[in-house]
Amino acid sequence: MMAMSTPIARLARTKIVGTSREVKIERKDGSMLWGQLSLSKIKLREKTLYTAFVKDVTEEVARRTEREMLSLVANETDNSVIITDPYGLVEYVNQALSESRVIHLLKLRERTWYFLTR
Repeated sequence: MMAMSTPIARLARTKIVGTSREVKIERKDGSMLWGQLSLSKIKLREKTLYTAFVKDVTEEVARRTEREMLSLVANETDNSVIITDPYGLVEYVNQALSESRVIHLLKLRERTWYFLTR
């Protein structure tokens, strides 16, 4: 049996074959980007081959990171935060608003309806 020494073969030993994951990639110029790596194993007669596909997901990672940061701020603030859809249905209420005494829970389902009092 031949020893695996190529970078893809080394990745194959980490049991990520058949899965996808995000990896940080450094370009030759030193800049960084995020890629979604998919690794596949192909058995061809006596040989085992590996294919790797990388998709640039830098923008998606940046958007997700920003959403996570904004969510953290909304969840951790002492100020009440309520987010509604264009029809006025409540989509999100942070912990500060849920714990406040100015709110009466009327109905709880996929979306929660609230009646705000003075």
